[in-house]
Amino acid sequence: MAIDVGPGAVNGDTSYPAGYTMIDLNNPANANGKIDTVKVWFKTNATALKVGFFYGVAPNFTCRSVVNIGAVAAGAERTYSGLSLTLKVGDYIGYYEPGGGGQIEFTSSGGTTFWQHMADWTDGVQHTFESNGGYKASLYATGLEEIANPKGNMAQKLVVAGFI
Repeated sequence: MAIDVGPGAVNGDTSYPAGYTMIDLNNPANANGKIDTVKVWFKTNATALKVGFFYGVAPNFTCRSVVNIGAVAAGAERTYSGLSLTLKVGDYIGYYEPGGGGQIEFTSSGGTTFWQHMADWTDGVQHTFESNGGYKASLYATGLEEIANPKGNMAQKLVVAGFI
């Protein structure tokens, strides 16, 4: 099964300022595995974007894995592939862009609560975040599920021509 997490990288109707670690609770991870592709959409150019995957019970979250994307051109969906980020079922997608950097696109309706803090909290330590309204960040990630083989080891599940 393919893994996906996040609400989608879309041209939203608003944006959010830089300087915050944000966690979006829309569409948590549907399986354990590895994320290989991340998609984002920024309203203004990002300078040092980090995308991470978080776990926990609100308001306390920990970043499980993170990738430094760096500069992101604004104005369209941008795709970053060839990644290998650990993800567990129920994890959430989030990001950090330093203050003075780019503003990510947001959709202002139809979302769940998202969590934020004005600092880079992608460090793998549990932190307490603050809640915010029902928005959707323009973030999305996909990858491959990992399943246990008969010896108890993890292996990537391959889907070929509709057969497993």
